[in-house]
Amino acid sequence: MTHANFACQFQIFAVISEYPFAFYSGRINQIKRDEQDLDNFLILIKQDWEIRQKINKSNDEDEVIEIAKSAGFNLPKDSFWLLESKDFKRYISRRGWYAQH
Repeated sequence: MTHANFACQFQIFAVISEYPFAFYSGRINQIKRDEQDLDNFLILIKQDWEIRQKINKSNDEDEVIEIAKSAGFNLPKDSFWLLESKDFKRYISRRGWYAQH
């Protein structure tokens, strides 16, 4: 095997082997950003009476996501209930904002 042939095979292996890590790493970073947006949105909910009222009147997660987007946060609909913020899950349900803190 020549040096050039070995180098070419090594580069192909390196490119193929890094895709799963790159995909996985990118997904983890996206989840972290989504959870950070979720935590920041929760802080805003606790501080802003008008947003609490809007969420209280909301009927489903689509409306909560639209409220979050109008406030400048990006909450993904496909993983809205999978995000790991226990505070958020405690305060928000499918029926809206829980008044008890």
